[in-house]
Amino acid sequence: MLHSKKMLVLGSVLLLASMNVATADVISTGALYGPNDDGEPVGLGGVGAWIASEPVVTWTVTWDGGDVVNYCYTLSTGGLGEVSHAILQVSDDLETADITNVMINDVAWTNYSIGTFDQGPSNPDMPDSIYGIKFEDTDETTIKICFDSTRWPMDGDIYAKDGKAGNDDKSTNQIWNTGLGDPQGAKLPVPDTTDVLSRGDVRIVKFQDTDGDGLPGAPGDEPRLEGWTFEISGPTGTVTVTTGPDGSVKLLELVAGTYSINELAPPAGFEGWSVSGSVWLDPDTNSPTTGGDPLTGVVVVTGGETVVFFGNVPEPAACILMTLGSIGVVIRKRRRRGSVV
Repeated sequence: MLHSKKMLVLGSVLLLASMNVATADVISTGALYGPNDDGEPVGLGGVGAWIASEPVVTWTVTWDGGDVVNYCYTLSTGGLGEVSHAILQVSDDLETADITNVMINDVAWTNYSIGTFDQGPSNPDMPDSIYGIKFEDTDETTIKICFDSTRWPMDGDIYAKDGKAGNDDKSTNQIWNTGLGDPQGAKLPVPDTTDVLSRGDVRIVKFQDTDGDGLPGAPGDEPRLEGWTFEISGPTGTVTVTTGPDGSVKLLELVAGTYSINELAPPAGFEGWSVSGSVWLDPDTNSPTTGGDPLTGVVVVTGGETVVFFGNVPEPAACILMTLGSIGVVIRKRRRRGSVV
């Protein structure tokens, strides 16, 4: 239970410093491969000649801080058989208007559809159903699919199919990520339910925790501290910020979601100081949630401001030196009062 006096401070503190934070351009990049020399899949499974011809799926997901995320995927069959269609999973509320600028091999593409796709004649060995985007008539051994979306990435699945090229038994070439139908398998980033336009702010306040209870008091009692550096990680990656003269720093227009904040090494002059506690205020209800370092589960909501406090205390040796220093000042003052001028 938080102390009532400090509850008032948490609810009414006024912070003025702010700054914009640039977000890294590349959100995610990676690759999935067919079986290795031991026959074990390295992210991709499948049937037919494709799976033996070193298939590869690569991706790059980028964001420039604007209204859309750019997704690009390259699927290579190893030169054997053309891709007739590929299905990329998306969240089940995504609609056609949520993707734009669809290109395949740098050509504008309109032959795609969004819906639920099941195992059947078109997808004979697909391990599980997918709600996704089906790109059809791609007809190349290597295809590059790119598009913009208003949705932020999450982990998802991909499936692709060819005809019977290279298969003496007339079986069909198919590949998919090993996570399709298996929660423990490999995934790749796909458009999520979270809208890129959903943004909120975070304000971090650093204070000297004079009474050591991990909760912020009034600035006059527990001074705000300048020059402390924090790392904040969440849907857009990780950024580093430093508190200003009033002990605070503001991050503007973060994508709504859940974040983790941790304090980096103390600045010069504060060596040995440790985190006594941290707390964040719910932007809707102003209710506090306490934590440590890192502070996890910090929620950013659309149009809201989440305020975060980090308290620090000096190491015991520093406290002793500070106390001895104060005693020395008192002794010197008394000697001066008793001396003959």
